[in-house]
Amino acid sequence: MDETLRQELKTLPDAGSVVERLAEHLARHPADAEALYMRGNAYRSLDRWREAMTDYLAALDLDPHSPARAAYESAQQVLAYRCTDLYNP
Repeated sequence: MDETLRQELKTLPDAGSVVERLAEHLARHPADAEALYMRGNAYRSLDRWREAMTDYLAALDLDPHSPARAAYESAQQVLAYRCTDLYNP
């Protein structure tokens, strides 16, 4: 991903716009691990966990050293969380 796109993403008004712009970019550059990671983060901020996890895993397939690894593991922890106090009246 080039610096121009990074700067453009910073100017977009919301995560939905980021997802759309990165989808356009990924249609032309499907092997861009950084774009997949960033789109995963945008999906995560929209609580679209399935799409976020899919993008993180795709980024890891392309680049095993991607920050998507930490994001994926963090998302797994969030999704696995159970508040056991809620089960005990």
